[in-house]
Amino acid sequence: MPIASFAQTHAPVTRAQVRAELANLERAGYNPIPDDVDYPSRLQNAEARLQAEQAASQR
Repeated sequence: MPIASFAQTHAPVTRAQVRAELANLERAGYNPIPDDVDYPSRLQNAEARLQAEQAASQR
């Protein structure tokens, strides 16, 4: 499920959806560590990698 689909829904996000999204981000190279000064950019990079993978798999 694309990350953007979570943001587009008006229904509450389930705990399972959040865990699945985090697992996908970690698989794409994101490591959630406390007090991470590079948090926004590292998360955005992982999201971009996931979106690129999803776009490639849909071709």
